[in-house]
Amino acid sequence: MKKLLLTAIIGLFSVALFAQQNVYKPIKGIENRGFEDSELTLSKRTNQPEKGKMSTKGWYYLYANSINLKASGIVSDEVHTGEKAFKSVTNGEAKVMYKGLLRGDAFKVEKPGRYRMSFWVKASKPALVKLSLMPSKDAKLTNKKVNEKGKPVFVGYAKPKTENMEVATEWTLVYKEIQITKKDIQAGYVYYVPSLMHGASPNTTFWIDDFSMDYVAKKKAQ
Repeated sequence: MKKLLLTAIIGLFSVALFAQQNVYKPIKGIENRGFEDSELTLSKRTNQPEKGKMSTKGWYYLYANSINLKASGIVSDEVHTGEKAFKSVTNGEAKVMYKGLLRGDAFKVEKPGRYRMSFWVKASKPALVKLSLMPSKDAKLTNKKVNEKGKPVFVGYAKPKTENMEVATEWTLVYKEIQITKKDIQAGYVYYVPSLMHGASPNTTFWIDDFSMDYVAKKKAQ
């Protein structure tokens, strides 16, 4: 009898776990997720926002104090999938996380809910990265979400909270889950700007590939 009861409990627990699994649905409108549409060299950005920054299609460096720009760019010899990836090399003085920051162009989110932002990253040695997502009222970032002091703020993050993540010498999926509320959407904050910070690890090469922003839906029990 006890054995049957234990088996039933395990079965119910398994069903509960299965019922809680998530389905990740990529949102549309994000350019060059896997850097496949990039040229093999970085170029000066000629469009707004951040005109003049070193860039490739859909991506650019915002703060590059820690980055060796001459050694960074698009490569085809080390990729996660496809034929191209982004290579970013830090210099010997790299020590501040946000001073090496790869930023993407703004994309639009049309409904509230939980979202997962992710990259695949590989490093030449164990190193740190951090993800962030900034809201805006338009694609040119002229109306950033600000706090009472007038400073830009990020959206709130849902669990798991994966800041200052360590990446290894093998391809690693790094991600954050973000809760975008109905209040955010109603206030007009429907554009979001992804960033991958990696300026705290000196003399390190990072390979970055396959960005994704997914709507997180609960998988229905079967």
